[in-house]
Amino acid sequence: MDPEETKRRIVQAAEKAIEQYGAEVIILGCTHQFGFYQELQSALGIPVIDAALAALNYAEFLVDLRNKHGWYFNKKNEYLPPSQEEIEAWKLSDLF
Repeated sequence: MDPEETKRRIVQAAEKAIEQYGAEVIILGCTHQFGFYQELQSALGIPVIDAALAALNYAEFLVDLRNKHGWYFNKKNEYLPPSQEEIEAWKLSDLF
């Protein structure tokens, strides 16, 4: 794999998104080029979201909410477990 070729293709696709579709932000869809968002953001002049960094920052945000304010997401009634039929059909019990 050639990192420079990868960067070139990302820039090309981002420029097309801006010019043809009016993109106002670019969201990188993988973590392969971690940290490249800064270089790309400077070159394009619009925000570029790094998927790995965004996920990390969101996790830190949730921890801060809990630690500083005692706030958290209550999932008591939010998610239903899979039915026994689904567990058996997907062989989920084999995973644990």
